[in-house]
Amino acid sequence: MHYVEGKQPPAPEVMKELYKAVTAFNDDLKASGAWVFASGLHTPDESSVVQSRGGEVLVTDDAALELAKRATLACRAPVEVRPFQDEPAA
Repeated sequence: MHYVEGKQPPAPEVMKELYKAVTAFNDDLKASGAWVFASGLHTPDESSVVQSRGGEVLVTDDAALELAKRATLACRAPVEVRPFQDEPAA
């Protein structure tokens, strides 16, 4: 997820809803085989940020951005999509 500097955390009852929605989203990712748990990422200036506004999200043909669309709706916060760093040559 994308950190928004200066944004206040949601109220406890909203956080409970967010945890439930994010847990369901994560469970769907795991079930679909799209779960990524760790790797180095490029810097934020190379990211794409997906955010819902008024329940609408820009959709592209990229699978990562499609997942980010669902994630931003689940967590109600911007989601960064960054490319993984290339592995160093052996």
